Order: sequence, then structure tokens, then C-alpha cells
Amino acid sequence: MHLLALGLAHAVSPRFGPAQVVFVEPAADGWKPDVVAGDLDGDGDVDVVTYLREVGVSWAENLGGTVFAPPALIAPVFSYEVQLADLDDDGDLDVVTVQGWSENLGSGAFDFHPVGVGGHGALEVADLDGDGLLDLIVGQYNAQPGVLWFANQGGGSFGAPRAVSHVASQEPVAVGLVARDLDGDGDIDVAASMDYTIYGGGLGWAANNGRGAFAPASFIEYSGREIIGVDLDRDGDTDLLGCDRWFENTGGAFAGHTVVMQFSCGDVAAADFDGDGDVDLVKSPWGDGTIGWYAASGGGFGAHQVLPTTHPTEYSAVSTADVDGDGCIDVLYVISDRKAGAEVGWFPNTCAPPVDSTPVDTAVPTLTDTAPPGDTSPGDTAAPAPSAPCTATAELRQCDFTSHRVSAGALQRQVHVAVPNGAPPPSGWPVAILFQGSFFSAELFWEARPDDPFGAWHQTGTVGALLGAGFAVVAPEALVDGGTFWNTNVPPYSVAWETSPDHDLMLALFDAFDDDSLGPLDGTRLYAGGISSGGYMSSRMALSYPGRFRALAIHSASWATCSGALCVLPWSLPADHPPTLFLHGERDAIVPVRTMQSYADALQADGVDILVVRDPSAGHEWIAASPSEMPAWFLQH
Repeated sequence: MHLLALGLAHAVSPRFGPAQVVFVEPAADGWKPDVVAGDLDGDGDVDVVTYLREVGVSWAENLGGTVFAPPALIAPVFSYEVQLADLDDDGDLDVVTVQGWSENLGSGAFDFHPVGVGGHGALEVADLDGDGLLDLIVGQYNAQPGVLWFANQGGGSFGAPRAVSHVASQEPVAVGLVARDLDGDGDIDVAASMDYTIYGGGLGWAANNGRGAFAPASFIEYSGREIIGVDLDRDGDTDLLGCDRWFENTGGAFAGHTVVMQFSCGDVAAADFDGDGDVDLVKSPWGDGTIGWYAASGGGFGAHQVLPTTHPTEYSAVSTADVDGDGCIDVLYVISDRKAGAEVGWFPNTCAPPVDSTPVDTAVPTLTDTAPPGDTSPGDTAAPAPSAPCTATAELRQCDFTSHRVSAGALQRQVHVAVPNGAPPPSGWPVAILFQGSFFSAELFWEARPDDPFGAWHQTGTVGALLGAGFAVVAPEALVDGGTFWNTNVPPYSVAWETSPDHDLMLALFDAFDDDSLGPLDGTRLYAGGISSGGYMSSRMALSYPGRFRALAIHSASWATCSGALCVLPWSLPADHPPTLFLHGERDAIVPVRTMQSYADALQADGVDILVVRDPSAGHEWIAASPSEMPAWFLQH
């Protein structure tokens, strides 16, 4: 029997509000539960997924930030860890366990596919062989020994288990796994915390050769607790964090540091809870104790700040997500007891997220107000102001454009072009290249109605504002005439860009700008912007085409090779990175705002001119400030 409990409250740390109980499960027997959160039903908010022993894996649908439906069973499987990932590459989140995966069929339905794993060790999901598909990595127990991985062969099938090098211990159980690029070579390595009795074992990592073959493991230290991968010191690489120790990545070697711990720890998670730009910790107890969080402070961590519940605790787990969609990272928990069952809930973060407060002049200048550098000389007579070839009513925004085909390597790629009304400057119109988001054709740039999804009204408004400010707008289509996404963060192209079809496209565009085959365009005055996949593609311009672009506008995205919540910045950003405008909705559940902010902060630390504009009420969509901010930013540079 599930007992749905809404609004039950307990006293709590000032940073967090009282515990909000999602549900209570009396049938759970208490041993090693897990909790994660993600948008399973595609409605823009995060749902809660749990593993409870004697129950299995269930999910509670988020009905509106603080209200959840009763839990529904996904699969009655045994798995001490649960993850969410799109294993079948169909655009939604599937539910992954150590025994197999549950395909998300939509409308709250799931279909379980066993992978033949067995055991009950740790779990990770990552692309180990560089084929663009997410593979399964598991820590075994009473089955095949060590850390194993299963190659995703597409179509929902997985290959036979293969071994990952691991640190041997009395009984090779991986209680913690991290699959990240630990040595900075562009592929996914594996770190494992091997354990016998939870209190002993070895921590080590194995380097990937890029195709799923691993070098012998490098030993780090005797440590057998949970580990996660996170950039604690904000130097652009992945460190390893355990319950009472963290291991600084110094370029493939790891240096251990002590983390304060007030109790025996069962689980750990990390996020920037207080909005100050660094990584804080949250821990849950193993046995008696309280959930608590630790603010990062002066290179270390502050005191244990209690997040109390009243449910009896034997075992517990924590994770992080923006549950209520307010832009702040909340703490999810599950606590269980063999006699009292389990309680699942979350602590709402009460922080006020930082919002750029710089006054903005909403009037967009034009080339007659602020000419782009190099466009005028003393004594020039000002040309008539350009105007946008667009019409706008309360119900429809629409801009005229032409479509072209350009030869890009072996492919013919479609490109849409609009130029302002009026005579172009002598050297041609400056060019704003706009990159579409995934699966949304670039043809959608040119027409929108107020109720179109993903802020399309503001997208077409941005196009019109750029044209009115004197920019030509060039909108190329992603592969399959816009039916896919950009190559920038898709293996193998993410690390071998020169082999990608989209690199061929960019070279073809540069040639077209130079020979005027797309119209009177000035290839020396280039700007780029885009949303989501197109935002990552805009960042690619800084990485792969140094000196080409005068400014960028990255909307709902981050660094060129990041993808959603998975985002690790490089050791150093390009020295000549163009000035960059960042636009982001704080309720974005697809690309967390923190991934953008870390990129912006790193650029600012490097002395790059940046502007961050965050919309507290927007999700993964074009924000209302885009039509004024993007043209103004480009004209400033």
C-alpha cells in the first residue's frame, strides 16, 4: 500500500524549506534504497524515480512543482542504483537498473528489457566506445567479478559483458562508479570504488582508448565508499568525491583531501545550493543520523547543516534536482527502515538565484546608430536606415527569406537567408548566423504565433530585430534538412570536428560569404547565435574557427561539447574567445542553468567580455529579452 503524503513538514536549515514528503511506502524493507529525478513524461518538470527493496522501481509524476501523483511501478527488479538516460535515442528518458532497462513508451507506460546483468553493484551510463550510443557499466556481486560494461548495439539490444580494469579487493563489488573523461583526451574513462564490507576496498580508475578497451587500472587509495564525479575545484576537469574524501584530478593523477563528516555516510551528492558559483555537498546517513548539507567555503566545506526528517532511518540516499522549477537546486531524499518502511521526499531550496540586474535599454540600435567596426570611415555619408522585411500583428510574426543549396563535402545542405530592406553597405551586410535547436527546422525562424512552443514568438522577433538592426540572417539546416541536431557535441565529431559534416557546412558557408553566392554578405563581419543544440553549435564557432566571429549569443546551452546536465569545461578556453551573450531560462529542465553559468564565469575569469541574461520564469525556450539583447550585443562588437 502506498500512502501519499503532501505537505508534511519538519524544521530545517535556513537555506532549505521543510521536508516535503512525496509518498510513504510501508512495504519497503529498508536495505539500500535510491532516488533520482528527471522529466519522464516530457511535460517540462521533473518526476521522482525510486528503488525500494521488496517493491522495485517506481515513479511519482510531478503534477505541478509541489504536488505528485501516487507512485506507479515501473519494474519489480532488484537494483541498488537507478539512473535515467535515453538508451534508445528516441528523445525521452528511459529508466536504467543493474538488471536491465525500462523503455519509456510515453503516457506513463514502460517496457522492461533484461540485459542479463544480475548482481547488485553500482551503475553508470555512458558512451564508452564512441559510437554515439549510451552503454551500461555495472559493478558485479555474486555474478561475474569486477566492473563490466555492455555495449549498446542500437534497437534496444546490448552486447555481451566486457571487463573494465578494476582495483582488486577481497570481493570485487563496485559500490561507486564514475564514467567521465578523467584524463582530458575526449573519451570516457571509468573510476571504481571496489568494496567488500563497505568499509574497505580500493579506489582506482582505468583509462579508455576511445573504443571501449581499458588500460590497467591506476590505484588511487584504499577507499570503498560511494563516489561521484564533479569538478569541485572548478579547474575544468572531473574530480572524484566520496563521503569523507575527495580526490583532486591533477591530470590523470589524483590527490586525496579530507571532507568533514559527522556520521557514517551512505550517499553523497553535489550542487551549487547557495548560488555562489562553487560546489556544495549533501550527505545522507548509513544507519542513524541526519541528512545534511555543507557549504563550500575557503577551499573546504563548512559545518554540517541539518535537513531533518522524523521517519526512522537505517539506510538512505540523496540526489539533486530543481523539483519545483524555481531555478534553485533542491535536495531529494529517500530514507528507509526495515520495520517502518520508506519515506520519499525533497527539501525545497529557498535561495534567490542570481539574476543579471544590469539596466537594459530595450531600444535596439541600428547600423546608423552604431556601425559595426570597420564599416564607416571619417566623412562617410550615413546611408538610409535598414528595415526588416517582416510583418507583425498581434497574432503573427513573419519575415521574408530565400532558400539555397550549398555543396558541403559530399552533401548538399539547405541554407535560408534574409537580408534587410535597403542598400547594403559597400562591403555587404554583416552576417548573423542562427543555428536551430534539435529537430526543429530552421524554417521555423521566419514565422511564429504567440502560442507556438519553445518561445518561437520571441525567436521570430529576434530575427526581425536583427534584420531591422542591419544584419543579414543566415539560418542553415542541421542534417536531414533540419530533422536532426548539430554535430558539435555528438561523438565522434565532438572530438574529431574536422571529420564532421557540419564542419564541411561551415567551410561552405565561409566560401559563400566570400564569393557573394548567397547575396551581398560581408564574410569579415560574422556573428553567431542559436538555442539548445544550436547554442552548443554557436560555442563551437569559438572553439574551431578562431578569429572568424566578432561575437556570439548562446541561448539555453553551454560549452561546445557539453550536452544537457553533462557538462565538463576544458582545461582552458580559447584565448581569443569572442565576446559572448548568454540567454537562459532559470526553469530550464533540459539544459540546467548552472552549466551555462559555469561557462560564463570561466570566460569572465579569462577577461572575455560577457553578458548573462536569465529569465526567472522561462524554461527551455527563447526568452522575452532575446529580441532586444541579441542585436544590441552584436552591434556593440
